[in-house]
Amino acid sequence: MSEAGFQDQLERIRQKLDQVRALGADGLKVFGAETHRYALNPPLADAEVAGFEARHGIELPAAYRAFVTEIADGGAGPYYGIYKLGDGLREQAPIADDFLSAPAWIHPQIDPDAWEAACAEAEAGPDTDEALVAWERRYYGGTLILGTQGCAIYHALILNGPHAGRIAYFDQEENRPFVCYEANFLDWYERWLDEILDGTLRADGPSWFGHAMGGDDAALMAAYAKAPDDATRREALFGLSQKPAVSAETLEALEEIARTTTGEVQELARKGLAKFDFARARPLLFEMIAAGGLSLRQACQFIHWFGTDEAARFVDALTPHQADIAESETLNWYLYVLEDAGIDLADRLAPLVEHPEMRFRRRVQSTLAKAPDAEAVVPLILRGLSDADPKVVHAALQASSGGDRDAFRPAYRAVAARFVEDAHHIHANLDALARRMGLAGREAFLEPEATATASLLDRVRNWFGG
Repeated sequence: MSEAGFQDQLERIRQKLDQVRALGADGLKVFGAETHRYALNPPLADAEVAGFEARHGIELPAAYRAFVTEIADGGAGPYYGIYKLGDGLREQAPIADDFLSAPAWIHPQIDPDAWEAACAEAEAGPDTDEALVAWERRYYGGTLILGTQGCAIYHALILNGPHAGRIAYFDQEENRPFVCYEANFLDWYERWLDEILDGTLRADGPSWFGHAMGGDDAALMAAYAKAPDDATRREALFGLSQKPAVSAETLEALEEIARTTTGEVQELARKGLAKFDFARARPLLFEMIAAGGLSLRQACQFIHWFGTDEAARFVDALTPHQADIAESETLNWYLYVLEDAGIDLADRLAPLVEHPEMRFRRRVQSTLAKAPDAEAVVPLILRGLSDADPKVVHAALQASSGGDRDAFRPAYRAVAARFVEDAHHIHANLDALARRMGLAGREAFLEPEATATASLLDRVRNWFGG
């Protein structure tokens, strides 16, 4: 399409920019917006753009060219904004003279193994500027960096080849590049404005724009319906999961998918249903708990993410499955739900304190630190302090720090005697606990009780000058 063919879209973008600016402080919630504050640089004359193209032996994709000549030479844009034309070259130095005109290698279906091989090639090659330039030209050539996302991550325009005009994300840590779904720069840019206006990018939490399939919920469900394979279905549902809300029709479709599919597609549908309508998902969550295994883990995840206020409602259904939990990841999510529920933990967690898996015992001690019934869990923490593994002891020391430390003093003495040589930061934790108890340090736990008490009295007298 020629630049003239983008006029309607350019006008929509101008209008949407005005609407975004009208959001005021709410619009500045978007990641990076505080940097550019939705300001634009003046557009470039066609002759200036043509000069840049001639110097580098390239022809800029029409959609991007239309933007810089009719809307702005950079400024407001995704993440920290859009660079002025050519400013991205400084991020690509040292580069070959023909870097921009080199054949573009980046494409949407980069095989992970192929990318690992490319990175291994760079590691194995000579450590010289010439080798670096050759490698970057081969794999990043034919792209123009348009802006930064922070942490050495960039968005770039693919300049030639079958994917010319599309936006790619890559970084200096050699993570596999990602090509966005949109066909051209203007579609990508307009999607950014749409997701600000519909609230997607103004929601609390990370808002990594462009990493998921775009469109409203109806468009994403249509993409799901016509998807040729499960990979595309997953992409559509993942894109849907980024939305702040969906329609009643989409909720109905999600529930059907959640009940009739399997694998990752089913998981994404279940997650979406729990996010968008937790009450509607509630019966399904109870069914997932009853099924155990992976379904139990997913149910705990969704309750913790989307139904914290209702966590107590699920405890009685979850408890019978505790003995069957065999993976530490499932245990983590199960314990998060118990923490969210704010219930008495002592009786429920007592069997896990002696679990044969160290990771289970350590994780339980971390949960005990947050127990609302501090006195009831003292015996469980004491068992952790006598554990054979220093990692469990470390967790138990931290769990004990919020309770009655005098009740733990004999156990602290035993820990100090066992760990004359430090292991897993036990010395630092004992020192901190000793200071909170008015003692000089962990060595005080090994002193006779009378000596330690006298030492404390001496310190009190010194504080008051007596």
